[in-house]
Amino acid sequence: MSLSSPESIQSPLQSPSPVLTTVPQSSENSSTEFEDYDDVKVKSVIKDKIGLESLPYQRTQIVTKKGVNFTLMIAGTCGVGKTSFINSLLADELLDSYQINKDGLQIQRYKLWENDFELRLTTIETSGYGNKIDNDSQWVPLCEFVDEQFRTYLYQSEQPFRNDLDDTRVHCCLYIISPNNDILSPLDIKTMKELSKRVNLIPLIGKGDTLTRDELYFFKQHIKENLTFHDIKVCDLIQDVDFMEAIASYIPFSIISSNEEIYKPDGSIVRGRIYPWGISEIENPIHCNFAKLRDLIMDENMLDLILSTEQHYENYREHCLLERFKQSKDNYPIYGNNNDDDGMSEYITYNKINLENLESKLKQNDLVLEHKEAVAKKKFQELISDQEKHFKDWKKELVDEQNRLNEDIQRDHLKYSKLKQELEALSFQDIESGGGGGGQPQLSSQDRGLILQSLFDETE
Repeated sequence: MSLSSPESIQSPLQSPSPVLTTVPQSSENSSTEFEDYDDVKVKSVIKDKIGLESLPYQRTQIVTKKGVNFTLMIAGTCGVGKTSFINSLLADELLDSYQINKDGLQIQRYKLWENDFELRLTTIETSGYGNKIDNDSQWVPLCEFVDEQFRTYLYQSEQPFRNDLDDTRVHCCLYIISPNNDILSPLDIKTMKELSKRVNLIPLIGKGDTLTRDELYFFKQHIKENLTFHDIKVCDLIQDVDFMEAIASYIPFSIISSNEEIYKPDGSIVRGRIYPWGISEIENPIHCNFAKLRDLIMDENMLDLILSTEQHYENYREHCLLERFKQSKDNYPIYGNNNDDDGMSEYITYNKINLENLESKLKQNDLVLEHKEAVAKKKFQELISDQEKHFKDWKKELVDEQNRLNEDIQRDHLKYSKLKQELEALSFQDIESGGGGGGQPQLSSQDRGLILQSLFDETE
């Protein structure tokens, strides 16, 4: 991250021309210095500089004195190079001491200075993530931690003294994907999907030097397809068009992490890894995207990540306050029936539920339980779908069997009709031969049965 020093910024008194663009007046209004627009005096011509162009410089001084808080979460399974990446990003080794919370997150805080500008950096690294036998709910602690920081900031903003707000909200999450897998695991997909709803998510491929160019290309295409198919948003709330185009063209970023200094034959010094077949340079854009990623999140667009976090926070704040208002309205309906234009009744209703009750209510929303309920509902729907399919197949078999039986009945009926006609013809011939006095012997019942049987066999 590079900022210009105050000495390098040109003084407003030395500027060759005013920054503000004057509006020329016509000859008719040449004597008029002000124009009226809806009872507001607007000066159309500025003859002399009054110091407005120094406002950007003043703003720079204020931000330089105040500094910036930036929280970076690095998530991924064990062995993907999370710690090495932090070392490479800060161009220094990590401190030996760090804090591990109950959810297995390693939290480290730093104060960095560059050109008299202070950056209060907090890094959050997952520990033991994905190492359990059942990893279905391993994403929950990460999401709960992000929500907890939003909730803490919300409670602090409601206190009387807000000058010393401790902003611990997560501004960016770098999710490092293992290069050892040919496809994304269900845990990767679920974690990235849930985190993308809460924080600026940027997927990475760790240890990019372990893949060939073809393997890296196809793996990136596979990840992009899964991001689109599962509707995983990548920094979707950032307004900077150039940043979004860079993200879209590079994701997932391929990174190589190392702080080892290597002396090349030409005398240059690079950071990278030495192999029997050559050197992998972490800042070489041909080898990986580490330099581009560092420029985006540290040098060029850190403020965009911080500002977009405000929108994520507003989404959480809206959900949290609406829940509080709903509880108040349910418990105290008399305060929730008025619709004053000034919103005073809503404000009174909102404050009927204190933060302690709201905290207990929010903690009842167990993400693990919600995930298990969602999985159970999905399995139930699959079971219902299977049963419905089985029922439809069974019904189709019954209909086919019924149609077959109807065809057999119709065919037997035709046989019966034909035999009946043959029998009537034989009976008529027998009567004619007996009645004619020709001395012809009549057919016995046994002979008639044999004839009918032969006719039936012929019809078969």
